[in-house]
Amino acid sequence: MAAISSASIGDKWEDPAAIQAWFDEPHQKTFKRPYNAELIARLRDPAGTSSTGNAQAIKLRALFAKHQKTGGSSLALGATDPITAHLMAESGLEVLYVSGAASSQTDTPTFDVGADLADYPYDTVPRKVKQIFRSQLLHYRVDKTREFNGTLPQKVDRLTPMIADGDSGHGQSTSNMKLTKAFVEAGVAGFHIDDLFTGVKEFALNKLNDHVIVPVSEHIRRLLACKLQLDIMGSEVMLIHRTDAETSCWLTSTIDPRDRPFILGSSNASLDKTLVDVYDEKGDMDAWLKDAELLCIDDAIKKQVSAELYEKYMEATKGMNVTAAWKWATKNEYDFYWECDAARAPEGWYRYRGDIDSAIMRAVACAEYVDMVWSMAGRYDPARRLKFSEECTKQIPGKLMVYNWSGPYLMGNPTDEELLNFHKETAAQGYVFQMMPLAGPKGLSVGVKRFTNAVATKGLLGYTEEESRAAAKIEGGVSVLGWYAQMGQMSDAMVNAIKI
Repeated sequence: MAAISSASIGDKWEDPAAIQAWFDEPHQKTFKRPYNAELIARLRDPAGTSSTGNAQAIKLRALFAKHQKTGGSSLALGATDPITAHLMAESGLEVLYVSGAASSQTDTPTFDVGADLADYPYDTVPRKVKQIFRSQLLHYRVDKTREFNGTLPQKVDRLTPMIADGDSGHGQSTSNMKLTKAFVEAGVAGFHIDDLFTGVKEFALNKLNDHVIVPVSEHIRRLLACKLQLDIMGSEVMLIHRTDAETSCWLTSTIDPRDRPFILGSSNASLDKTLVDVYDEKGDMDAWLKDAELLCIDDAIKKQVSAELYEKYMEATKGMNVTAAWKWATKNEYDFYWECDAARAPEGWYRYRGDIDSAIMRAVACAEYVDMVWSMAGRYDPARRLKFSEECTKQIPGKLMVYNWSGPYLMGNPTDEELLNFHKETAAQGYVFQMMPLAGPKGLSVGVKRFTNAVATKGLLGYTEEESRAAAKIEGGVSVLGWYAQMGQMSDAMVNAIKI
């Protein structure tokens, strides 16, 4: 893989033939593009992408390719600022993660910090990436100066590649493209886009608390918008599919046939109220859901007609969405009852059976539009982790996979031994990238709380115990404590260079 893509060199930048040659390179030709090189040539600016930014992406691609061959895996923590980012790199972490949740709680352009609802401006996470990347470049230069002066104790890879949280793309196609452009210009190496309904990360509907996702086709359009912008910029940045299907129970539309097996409706004709009716009356929605005998349309018909009619129905409606399948069965006078409108939310969303099977379906459907696939794991569940890996390996062989440790993933009460081996077991199942999105801010919070408690109770003694004495016990020390003098060596060199 070249240091810079063939599509971004000199006078070839706007040449459709050069762009097509780039599309045909091994790491790019796996993408399904509904557009051609001629369109990309027309949409390009006169100048190409920063070679530094592309170098970070190429570095990340090479790292994951190595893991795929050797069975390795990179573990990343959520970096909240330049300090945590550099400490993570000094600890040997090969990749950094920049979380939207952490950014929303700590640093937004509007200064309105809050919960993880993805309701912050779309440039929030790109700005955080840019801050960290600029700091990485600074300390790269500082280390070169210290090496020249003979004061650098050990070399550290300051340019650790970053993967960032793109949430659901912050809007429709043009917003997805602007977000992508901001990420590339900030210096990101990869980013993910999820299939959640924009602006509704989580919600409460009486006793029901869960996620809302969009149809598969809408998520693919988001991913294509991002890839289109990457191609326009000649960028090697990695695009990652994330699905929240495992933890979702609502879908915004029934339009996509691929969602048909997971869209639920009432199969109980005796119910005279809908879920919205129960909601309006402040009734027991959990009881209604149980009484409704929720099924997908195919299972409802299978339950209510003969095996022969069911097979005929399945063959005739192959590739149809829910509406078309229902119309066919009704037109052919099938005697059945199934009503998805009865189970809709007040917002109009459809009830959805979110599980590992729906997550696998979405990963497979989106695989040809991305570099990596990821199913957001809401809890510790080794069986789900294994099934996702096995099915993706079988259905989309060679596609890179991501796994996350986040949310209440300890709810399964794993033992200490299981926790110790979790990373290696996950790597052995083919996941080349693992991350703990909120581990950075959580670890920082624990450390600050311990430190401030010590100072509050012991004063200067507590400060000394938890700062210099504690740092002295850490292998390799804590470089941040010496940043003042370290950066000073570079600034002194610059000032001395212009003395007359």
